[in-house]
Amino acid sequence: MALLGRWLSAALLGPLAGGLPAADAALAAEPVPAEQQRRLCRDELATAIDAIAEGGALERARWGVLVRTLEGGRTLYARHPRQYFTPASNAKLLTTAAALRELGGSFRFQTPAYATGSPPELATLRIFGRWDPSLKTRDLERLAQQLARQGVRRIERAIADRGGTPGPTVPPTWAWEDAYAAYGAIPDPFMLNGNAAPLQLQPRQLGQPLRLRWRDPVAARQWDLRNRSLTVAAGSTPAINMTGRLGTPVLRVGGQLPADAESQTWQLSVPQPGRYWVQTLQSALRDRGIAVGQASVASSRPPERDPLATLSSPPLAELVATTNRQSNNLYAEALFRKLGARSVATTGSRAIEQVLSEIGVPRESYALTDGSGLSRHNRISPQALVATLRQMAQTPQASVYRDSLAVAGRSGTLQERLQGTAAAGRLQGKTGTMTGVSALSGYLETGEAPTLTFAILLNRSGRNVPTMRAAIDRIVQRLARWPACAPQ
Repeated sequence: MALLGRWLSAALLGPLAGGLPAADAALAAEPVPAEQQRRLCRDELATAIDAIAEGGALERARWGVLVRTLEGGRTLYARHPRQYFTPASNAKLLTTAAALRELGGSFRFQTPAYATGSPPELATLRIFGRWDPSLKTRDLERLAQQLARQGVRRIERAIADRGGTPGPTVPPTWAWEDAYAAYGAIPDPFMLNGNAAPLQLQPRQLGQPLRLRWRDPVAARQWDLRNRSLTVAAGSTPAINMTGRLGTPVLRVGGQLPADAESQTWQLSVPQPGRYWVQTLQSALRDRGIAVGQASVASSRPPERDPLATLSSPPLAELVATTNRQSNNLYAEALFRKLGARSVATTGSRAIEQVLSEIGVPRESYALTDGSGLSRHNRISPQALVATLRQMAQTPQASVYRDSLAVAGRSGTLQERLQGTAAAGRLQGKTGTMTGVSALSGYLETGEAPTLTFAILLNRSGRNVPTMRAAIDRIVQRLARWPACAPQ
Protein backbone atom coordinates (compact mmCIF):
# COMPACT_ATOMS: atom_id res chain seq x y z
CA MET A 1 0.00 0.00 0.00
CA ALA A 2 2.93 2.32 0.63
CA LEU A 3 4.03 1.74 -3.02
CA LEU A 4 0.57 2.74 -4.20
CA GLY A 5 0.80 5.94 -2.16
CA ARG A 6 4.14 6.84 -3.78
CA TRP A 7 2.77 6.05 -7.28
CA LEU A 8 -0.13 8.43 -6.71
CA SER A 9 2.23 11.18 -5.62
CA ALA A 10 4.39 10.71 -8.71
CA ALA A 11 1.33 10.70 -10.93
CA LEU A 12 0.15 14.00 -9.53
CA LEU A 13 3.54 15.64 -9.98
CA GLY A 14 4.30 14.15 -13.40
CA PRO A 15 2.52 16.67 -15.68
CA LEU A 16 4.41 19.55 -14.10
CA ALA A 17 7.68 17.96 -15.19
CA GLY A 18 6.37 17.16 -18.61
CA GLY A 19 7.02 13.49 -18.07
CA LEU A 20 3.59 11.89 -18.76
CA PRO A 21 1.58 11.41 -21.95
CA ALA A 22 -1.53 13.57 -22.23
CA ALA A 23 -3.90 10.64 -21.54
CA ASP A 24 -2.00 9.67 -18.42
CA ALA A 25 -1.85 13.29 -17.30
CA ALA A 26 -5.62 13.62 -17.64
CA LEU A 27 -6.12 10.42 -15.66
CA ALA A 28 -3.73 11.58 -12.96
CA ALA A 29 -5.49 14.92 -12.66
CA GLU A 30 -8.72 13.23 -11.56
CA PRO A 31 -9.28 13.61 -7.79
CA VAL A 32 -8.77 10.54 -5.65
CA PRO A 33 -12.15 9.44 -4.26
CA ALA A 34 -12.52 10.46 -0.60
CA GLU A 35 -13.11 6.91 0.65
CA GLN A 36 -10.00 5.66 -1.13
CA GLN A 37 -7.97 8.54 0.32
CA ARG A 38 -9.25 7.68 3.82
CA ARG A 39 -8.11 4.09 3.33
CA LEU A 40 -4.68 5.38 2.37
CA CYS A 41 -4.61 7.54 5.48
CA ARG A 42 -5.53 4.63 7.72
CA ASP A 43 -2.89 2.44 6.10
CA GLU A 44 -0.20 5.08 6.57
CA LEU A 45 -1.27 5.53 10.19
CA ALA A 46 -1.14 1.78 10.79
CA THR A 47 2.32 1.53 9.26
CA ALA A 48 3.62 4.32 11.47
CA ILE A 49 2.16 2.90 14.70
CA ASP A 50 3.28 -0.63 13.84
CA ALA A 51 6.82 0.63 13.36
CA ILE A 52 6.83 2.17 16.84
CA ALA A 53 5.29 -0.87 18.55
CA GLU A 54 7.32 -3.51 16.74
CA GLY A 55 10.70 -1.87 16.53
CA GLY A 56 13.35 -0.54 18.83
CA ALA A 57 13.58 -1.02 22.58
CA LEU A 58 9.95 -2.05 23.10
CA GLU A 59 9.45 -4.71 20.45
CA ARG A 60 9.15 -7.44 23.09
CA ALA A 61 6.61 -5.53 25.16
CA ARG A 62 2.87 -6.09 24.87
CA TRP A 63 0.85 -3.33 23.22
CA GLY A 64 -2.87 -2.63 23.19
CA VAL A 65 -4.00 0.28 21.03
CA LEU A 66 -7.37 1.45 19.78
CA VAL A 67 -8.08 4.69 17.91
CA ARG A 68 -11.63 5.66 16.94
CA THR A 69 -13.29 8.87 15.84
CA LEU A 70 -15.45 10.45 18.51
CA GLU A 71 -18.31 11.02 16.12
CA GLY A 72 -19.38 7.90 14.28
CA GLY A 73 -16.88 5.61 15.98
CA ARG A 74 -14.83 4.87 12.86
CA THR A 75 -11.84 2.69 13.76
CA LEU A 76 -8.54 4.10 12.48
CA TYR A 77 -6.22 1.65 14.20
CA ALA A 78 -6.53 -1.41 16.41
CA ARG A 79 -3.96 -3.68 18.04
CA HIS A 80 -5.31 -6.25 20.52
CA PRO A 81 -8.29 -3.97 21.26
CA ARG A 82 -10.35 -6.61 23.10
CA GLN A 83 -7.57 -8.17 25.17
CA TYR A 84 -7.00 -7.40 28.84
CA PHE A 85 -4.10 -5.22 30.00
CA THR A 86 -2.89 -3.86 33.32
CA PRO A 87 -4.13 -0.26 33.07
CA ALA A 88 -2.35 1.42 36.01
CA SER A 89 -4.08 4.77 36.59
CA ASN A 90 -6.13 4.54 33.40
CA ALA A 91 -8.55 2.67 35.66
CA LYS A 92 -9.51 6.09 37.04
CA LEU A 93 -11.26 6.87 33.75
CA LEU A 94 -13.86 4.21 34.54
CA THR A 95 -14.14 5.09 38.23
CA THR A 96 -14.69 8.80 37.64
CA ALA A 97 -17.10 8.20 34.75
CA ALA A 98 -19.27 5.98 36.94
CA ALA A 99 -19.10 8.44 39.85
CA LEU A 100 -20.26 11.36 37.69
CA ARG A 101 -23.06 9.29 36.18
CA GLU A 102 -24.26 7.90 39.51
CA LEU A 103 -23.70 10.83 41.87
CA GLY A 104 -23.72 13.90 39.61
CA GLY A 105 -21.22 16.73 39.39
CA SER A 106 -22.83 18.72 42.22
CA PHE A 107 -22.68 15.87 44.76
CA ARG A 108 -20.80 16.61 47.98
CA PHE A 109 -19.49 14.22 50.61
CA GLN A 110 -21.09 14.96 54.00
CA THR A 111 -19.35 14.20 57.31
CA PRO A 112 -21.91 14.63 60.14
CA ALA A 113 -21.13 15.31 63.81
CA TYR A 114 -23.58 14.36 66.59
CA ALA A 115 -23.43 15.41 70.23
CA THR A 116 -24.93 14.34 73.52
CA GLY A 117 -25.18 16.88 76.32
CA SER A 118 -25.39 20.62 75.96
CA PRO A 119 -22.96 23.54 76.28
CA PRO A 120 -20.77 24.22 78.04
CA GLU A 121 -20.11 20.46 78.48
CA LEU A 122 -20.78 17.70 75.95
CA ALA A 123 -20.74 14.07 77.00
CA THR A 124 -19.82 12.91 73.48
CA LEU A 125 -18.99 14.38 70.12
CA ARG A 126 -19.37 11.58 67.58
CA ILE A 127 -18.29 12.15 63.97
CA PHE A 128 -19.21 9.61 61.30
CA GLY A 129 -16.69 9.06 58.52
CA ARG A 130 -18.23 9.12 55.04
CA TRP A 131 -15.21 8.73 52.70
CA ASP A 132 -14.54 12.42 52.07
CA PRO A 133 -10.99 12.50 50.62
CA SER A 134 -10.74 16.28 50.56
CA LEU A 135 -10.72 17.09 54.30
CA LYS A 136 -7.79 19.08 55.65
CA THR A 137 -6.73 20.13 59.14
CA ARG A 138 -8.26 23.55 58.50
CA ASP A 139 -11.70 21.93 58.16
CA LEU A 140 -11.41 20.42 61.63
CA GLU A 141 -10.21 23.78 62.94
CA ARG A 142 -13.37 25.40 61.56
CA LEU A 143 -15.50 22.75 63.28
CA ALA A 144 -13.69 23.42 66.56
CA GLN A 145 -14.22 27.16 66.13
CA GLN A 146 -17.95 26.61 65.51
CA LEU A 147 -18.28 24.60 68.73
CA ALA A 148 -16.39 27.25 70.69
CA ARG A 149 -18.80 29.92 69.43
CA GLN A 150 -21.69 27.77 70.62
CA GLY A 151 -20.28 27.90 74.13
CA VAL A 152 -18.75 24.42 74.34
CA ARG A 153 -15.90 24.29 76.86
CA ARG A 154 -15.46 20.58 77.50
CA ILE A 155 -16.09 17.31 75.63
CA GLU A 156 -15.80 14.12 77.63
CA ARG A 157 -15.32 11.87 74.57
CA ALA A 158 -14.54 12.76 70.95
CA ILE A 159 -15.25 9.72 68.77
CA ALA A 160 -14.38 8.99 65.15
CA ASP A 161 -17.11 6.51 64.21
CA ARG A 162 -16.57 4.23 61.22
CA GLY A 163 -20.29 3.52 60.92
CA GLY A 164 -19.87 -0.25 60.69
CA THR A 165 -17.04 -0.21 58.15
CA PRO A 166 -14.20 -2.58 59.12
CA GLY A 167 -10.59 -1.62 58.92
CA PRO A 168 -8.37 0.12 58.27
CA THR A 169 -6.73 -2.37 55.95
CA VAL A 170 -4.45 -2.14 52.97
CA PRO A 171 -6.35 -3.48 49.92
CA PRO A 172 -5.22 -7.11 49.59
CA THR A 173 -4.13 -6.86 45.94
CA TRP A 174 -1.83 -3.86 46.48
CA ALA A 175 1.93 -4.36 46.63
CA TRP A 176 3.18 -4.18 50.22
CA GLU A 177 5.94 -1.73 49.30
CA ASP A 178 3.29 0.79 48.18
CA ALA A 179 1.64 0.82 51.61
CA TYR A 180 4.19 3.22 53.15
CA ALA A 181 4.14 5.84 50.42
CA ALA A 182 1.63 8.68 50.15
CA TYR A 183 0.45 7.42 46.75
CA GLY A 184 -0.52 4.18 48.54
CA ALA A 185 -2.33 5.89 51.42
CA ILE A 186 -4.91 3.61 53.04
CA PRO A 187 -8.49 4.36 51.91
CA ASP A 188 -10.71 4.77 54.96
CA PRO A 189 -14.02 6.40 55.95
CA PHE A 190 -11.80 8.94 57.72
CA MET A 191 -9.37 10.75 55.43
CA LEU A 192 -7.38 13.80 56.40
CA ASN A 193 -4.56 15.59 54.58
CA GLY A 194 -4.52 12.79 52.04
CA ASN A 195 -3.90 10.28 54.87
CA ALA A 196 -0.23 11.12 54.51
CA ALA A 197 2.36 13.05 56.49
CA PRO A 198 5.75 14.56 55.55
CA LEU A 199 8.92 13.33 57.25
CA GLN A 200 12.02 15.49 56.80
CA LEU A 201 15.47 13.89 56.72
CA GLN A 202 18.38 16.25 57.37
CA PRO A 203 22.13 15.50 57.44
CA ARG A 204 24.11 16.29 60.59
CA GLN A 205 27.78 15.92 61.50
CA LEU A 206 29.79 13.25 59.71
CA GLY A 207 29.04 9.82 61.15
CA GLN A 208 25.86 10.86 62.97
CA PRO A 209 22.33 9.59 62.20
CA LEU A 210 20.19 11.88 60.08
CA ARG A 211 17.87 14.23 61.93
CA LEU A 212 14.25 13.08 61.45
CA ARG A 213 11.51 15.68 61.82
CA TRP A 214 7.77 15.29 61.41
CA ARG A 215 6.06 18.44 60.17
CA ASP A 216 2.76 17.22 61.63
CA PRO A 217 3.13 16.50 65.38
CA VAL A 218 -0.10 14.51 65.50
CA ALA A 219 0.98 12.27 62.63
CA ALA A 220 4.27 11.69 64.46
CA ARG A 221 2.36 9.62 67.03
CA GLN A 222 1.44 7.13 64.30
CA TRP A 223 4.94 5.77 63.89
CA ASP A 224 7.64 4.08 65.93
CA LEU A 225 10.71 5.27 64.03
CA ARG A 226 13.91 3.23 64.08
CA ASN A 227 16.66 5.47 62.75
CA ARG A 228 19.43 3.46 61.08
CA SER A 229 20.50 6.25 58.72
CA LEU A 230 23.89 7.91 58.54
CA THR A 231 25.49 11.21 57.56
CA VAL A 232 28.39 10.48 55.20
CA ALA A 233 31.18 12.48 53.58
CA ALA A 234 30.33 15.45 51.39
CA GLY A 235 30.00 14.53 47.74
CA SER A 236 28.84 10.97 48.45
CA THR A 237 25.79 9.52 46.73
CA PRO A 238 22.48 9.98 48.61
CA ALA A 239 20.60 6.72 49.19
CA ILE A 240 17.61 6.49 51.54
CA ASN A 241 15.43 3.45 52.17
CA MET A 242 12.45 2.86 54.41
CA THR A 243 11.12 -0.51 55.49
CA GLY A 244 8.45 -1.67 57.87
CA ARG A 245 6.07 -4.45 58.73
CA LEU A 246 2.42 -4.23 57.74
CA GLY A 247 0.10 -4.04 60.72
CA THR A 248 2.71 -2.48 63.00
CA PRO A 249 3.79 1.14 63.52
CA VAL A 250 7.49 0.28 63.21
CA LEU A 251 9.27 2.13 60.39
CA ARG A 252 12.99 1.68 59.83
CA VAL A 253 14.82 4.55 58.15
CA GLY A 254 18.10 3.50 56.59
CA GLY A 255 20.62 4.68 54.05
CA GLN A 256 22.70 7.83 53.88
CA LEU A 257 22.85 11.50 52.99
CA PRO A 258 26.11 13.41 52.42
CA ALA A 259 26.94 16.12 54.94
CA ASP A 260 26.59 18.84 52.28
CA ALA A 261 23.24 17.59 50.92
CA GLU A 262 19.92 19.38 51.09
CA SER A 263 17.32 17.83 53.36
CA GLN A 264 14.86 15.36 51.84
CA THR A 265 11.13 15.16 52.54
CA TRP A 266 9.31 11.85 52.25
CA GLN A 267 5.52 11.69 52.15
CA LEU A 268 4.43 8.66 54.20
CA SER A 269 1.06 6.96 54.46
CA VAL A 270 -0.71 7.24 57.83
CA PRO A 271 -1.29 3.69 59.17
CA GLN A 272 -4.30 4.48 61.43
CA PRO A 273 -6.42 7.10 59.60
CA GLY A 274 -9.31 7.18 62.10
CA ARG A 275 -6.99 7.71 65.05
CA TYR A 276 -5.07 10.40 63.15
CA TRP A 277 -8.35 12.14 62.30
CA VAL A 278 -9.77 12.25 65.83
CA GLN A 279 -6.45 13.18 67.44
CA THR A 280 -6.11 16.08 65.01
CA LEU A 281 -9.63 17.18 65.96
CA GLN A 282 -8.71 16.87 69.64
CA SER A 283 -5.71 19.15 69.07
CA ALA A 284 -7.85 21.70 67.21
CA LEU A 285 -10.44 21.72 70.01
CA ARG A 286 -7.82 22.25 72.70
CA ASP A 287 -6.29 25.12 70.71
CA ARG A 288 -9.69 26.84 70.96
CA GLY A 289 -10.10 26.37 74.66
CA ILE A 290 -12.19 23.18 74.58
CA ALA A 291 -10.91 20.43 76.86
CA VAL A 292 -11.23 16.86 75.58
CA GLY A 293 -11.20 13.98 78.04
CA GLN A 294 -10.70 11.12 75.57
CA ALA A 295 -10.32 10.68 71.80
CA SER A 296 -11.13 7.26 70.33
CA VAL A 297 -12.28 5.32 67.27
CA ALA A 298 -15.52 3.29 67.29
CA SER A 299 -18.07 1.73 64.96
CA SER A 300 -21.84 2.09 65.36
CA ARG A 301 -24.98 3.19 63.57
CA PRO A 302 -25.66 6.93 63.32
CA PRO A 303 -28.60 8.28 65.35
CA GLU A 304 -31.85 9.21 63.64
CA ARG A 305 -31.73 12.91 64.33
CA ASP A 306 -30.23 16.00 62.77
CA PRO A 307 -26.48 16.40 63.25
CA LEU A 308 -25.00 19.18 65.33
CA ALA A 309 -22.71 20.12 62.44
CA THR A 310 -21.71 18.79 59.03
CA LEU A 311 -18.47 19.04 57.10
CA SER A 312 -19.05 19.25 53.33
CA SER A 313 -16.62 18.54 50.51
CA PRO A 314 -16.24 20.58 47.32
CA PRO A 315 -18.55 19.48 44.46
CA LEU A 316 -17.79 16.13 42.87
CA ALA A 317 -16.82 17.92 39.64
CA GLU A 318 -13.81 19.39 41.48
CA LEU A 319 -12.93 16.09 43.16
CA VAL A 320 -13.00 14.27 39.82
CA ALA A 321 -10.67 16.88 38.35
CA THR A 322 -8.18 16.23 41.16
CA THR A 323 -8.59 12.49 40.67
CA ASN A 324 -7.86 12.52 36.95
CA ARG A 325 -5.66 15.54 36.39
CA GLN A 326 -3.33 14.83 39.32
CA SER A 327 -3.93 11.05 39.28
CA ASN A 328 -4.85 11.05 42.98
CA ASN A 329 -5.19 7.45 44.15
CA LEU A 330 -6.90 8.23 47.45
CA TYR A 331 -9.61 10.29 45.75
CA ALA A 332 -10.24 7.46 43.29
CA GLU A 333 -10.51 4.92 46.10
CA ALA A 334 -12.96 7.17 47.95
CA LEU A 335 -15.18 7.35 44.86
CA PHE A 336 -14.89 3.58 44.38
CA ARG A 337 -16.07 2.92 47.93
CA LYS A 338 -18.80 5.55 47.82
CA LEU A 339 -20.20 3.87 44.72
CA GLY A 340 -20.11 0.52 46.49
CA ALA A 341 -21.86 1.92 49.56
CA ARG A 342 -24.72 3.31 47.44
CA SER A 343 -25.19 0.23 45.28
CA VAL A 344 -27.19 -2.90 46.00
CA ALA A 345 -24.23 -4.67 44.37
CA THR A 346 -22.29 -3.80 47.59
CA THR A 347 -18.89 -3.44 45.89
CA GLY A 348 -17.37 -0.59 43.94
CA SER A 349 -16.45 -2.83 41.00
CA ARG A 350 -20.00 -4.17 40.62
CA ALA A 351 -21.43 -0.67 40.94
CA ILE A 352 -19.13 0.60 38.17
CA GLU A 353 -20.11 -2.29 35.92
CA GLN A 354 -23.79 -1.54 36.47
CA VAL A 355 -23.49 2.20 35.85
CA LEU A 356 -21.25 1.99 32.79
CA SER A 357 -23.26 -0.81 31.18
CA GLU A 358 -26.19 1.61 31.10
CA ILE A 359 -24.26 3.91 28.73
CA GLY A 360 -22.99 1.09 26.53
CA VAL A 361 -19.63 0.02 27.98
CA PRO A 362 -19.50 -3.81 27.77
CA ARG A 363 -19.20 -5.45 31.19
CA GLU A 364 -16.90 -8.15 29.85
CA SER A 365 -14.41 -5.60 28.48
CA TYR A 366 -12.83 -4.94 31.89
CA ALA A 367 -12.55 -6.24 35.47
CA LEU A 368 -11.65 -3.89 38.31
CA THR A 369 -10.46 -4.75 41.80
CA ASP A 370 -9.86 -1.15 42.94
CA GLY A 371 -10.72 2.35 41.82
CA SER A 372 -7.28 3.86 41.39
CA GLY A 373 -5.40 1.31 39.28
CA LEU A 374 -2.78 0.67 41.96
CA SER A 375 -3.62 -3.05 41.94
CA ARG A 376 -1.98 -5.22 39.30
CA HIS A 377 -5.11 -7.40 39.37
CA ASN A 378 -7.07 -4.81 37.38
CA ARG A 379 -7.76 -5.84 33.79
CA ILE A 380 -8.97 -3.38 31.15
CA SER A 381 -9.10 -3.62 27.37
CA PRO A 382 -8.50 -0.70 25.01
CA GLN A 383 -12.10 -1.32 23.92
CA ALA A 384 -13.38 -0.51 27.43
CA LEU A 385 -11.41 2.72 27.69
CA VAL A 386 -12.40 4.04 24.27
CA ALA A 387 -16.03 3.03 24.83
CA THR A 388 -16.05 4.93 28.13
CA LEU A 389 -14.54 8.04 26.53
CA ARG A 390 -16.95 7.96 23.59
CA GLN A 391 -20.08 7.17 25.59
CA MET A 392 -19.36 9.76 28.28
CA ALA A 393 -19.16 12.36 25.50
CA GLN A 394 -22.85 11.72 24.85
CA THR A 395 -23.97 12.33 28.45
CA PRO A 396 -24.88 15.49 30.38
CA GLN A 397 -21.61 15.04 32.28
CA ALA A 398 -19.52 15.20 29.09
CA SER A 399 -17.83 18.56 29.64
CA VAL A 400 -17.12 17.97 33.34
CA TYR A 401 -15.60 14.58 32.54
CA ARG A 402 -13.46 15.79 29.66
CA ASP A 403 -12.31 18.92 31.48
CA SER A 404 -11.15 16.77 34.41
CA LEU A 405 -8.35 15.34 32.28
CA ALA A 406 -4.78 16.61 32.04
CA VAL A 407 -3.88 18.70 28.98
CA ALA A 408 -0.72 17.84 27.05
CA GLY A 409 2.02 20.38 27.69
CA ARG A 410 -0.28 22.42 29.91
CA SER A 411 -1.54 20.77 33.10
CA GLY A 412 -1.56 17.84 35.48
CA THR A 413 0.39 14.68 34.76
CA LEU A 414 0.77 15.74 31.11
CA GLN A 415 2.21 19.18 31.82
CA GLU A 416 5.78 18.17 30.96
CA ARG A 417 4.88 15.87 28.08
CA LEU A 418 4.40 16.63 24.38
CA GLN A 419 5.43 20.26 24.77
CA GLY A 420 6.03 21.99 21.46
CA THR A 421 4.29 19.24 19.47
CA ALA A 422 1.07 19.21 17.47
CA ALA A 423 -0.61 17.48 20.43
CA ALA A 424 0.18 20.24 22.94
CA GLY A 425 -3.01 21.91 24.12
CA ARG A 426 -5.09 19.58 21.94
CA LEU A 427 -4.85 16.34 23.89
CA GLN A 428 -6.91 15.81 27.04
CA GLY A 429 -5.86 12.54 28.57
CA LYS A 430 -5.23 10.25 31.51
CA THR A 431 -1.81 8.80 32.15
CA GLY A 432 -0.94 5.55 33.90
CA THR A 433 2.41 4.38 35.22
CA MET A 434 3.81 1.52 37.28
CA THR A 435 6.81 -0.76 36.92
CA GLY A 436 6.69 -2.29 33.43
CA VAL A 437 3.44 -0.48 32.59
CA SER A 438 2.66 2.79 30.84
CA ALA A 439 -0.67 3.99 29.50
CA LEU A 440 -2.30 7.03 27.95
CA SER A 441 -5.93 7.40 26.88
CA GLY A 442 -8.03 10.41 26.00
CA TYR A 443 -9.43 12.84 23.46
CA LEU A 444 -7.32 14.40 20.70
CA GLU A 445 -8.39 17.35 18.58
CA THR A 446 -6.91 17.09 15.09
CA GLY A 447 -7.75 20.39 13.48
CA GLU A 448 -10.29 20.04 10.68
CA ALA A 449 -10.39 16.26 10.97
CA PRO A 450 -12.70 14.50 13.44
CA THR A 451 -11.84 14.43 17.13
CA LEU A 452 -10.18 11.15 18.07
CA THR A 453 -10.63 8.95 21.11
CA PHE A 454 -7.79 6.58 21.82
CA ALA A 455 -6.30 4.16 24.33
CA ILE A 456 -2.64 3.12 24.37
CA LEU A 457 -1.64 0.44 26.89
CA LEU A 458 1.94 -0.83 27.17
CA ASN A 459 2.60 -3.86 29.40
CA ARG A 460 5.41 -6.27 30.21
CA SER A 461 8.16 -3.84 29.43
CA GLY A 462 11.61 -4.14 30.93
CA ARG A 463 12.44 -0.57 29.97
CA ASN A 464 12.36 2.50 32.18
CA VAL A 465 9.49 4.97 32.40
CA PRO A 466 11.01 7.66 30.11
CA THR A 467 11.53 5.08 27.35
CA MET A 468 7.95 3.82 27.59
CA ARG A 469 6.47 7.31 27.66
CA ALA A 470 8.57 8.43 24.70
CA ALA A 471 7.21 5.59 22.55
CA ILE A 472 3.62 6.35 23.52
CA ASP A 473 4.16 10.06 22.84
CA ARG A 474 5.48 9.23 19.37
CA ILE A 475 2.22 7.45 18.62
CA VAL A 476 0.23 10.43 19.89
CA GLN A 477 2.26 12.80 17.73
CA ARG A 478 1.49 10.64 14.71
CA LEU A 479 -2.21 10.75 15.58
CA ALA A 480 -2.03 14.53 15.90
CA ARG A 481 -0.70 14.73 12.31
CA TRP A 482 -3.35 12.37 10.99
CA PRO A 483 -5.34 15.02 9.05
CA ALA A 484 -2.26 15.75 6.91
CA CYS A 485 -3.36 12.98 4.56
CA ALA A 486 -7.11 13.50 4.89
CA PRO A 487 -9.07 14.95 1.95
CA GLN A 488 -9.34 18.72 2.05
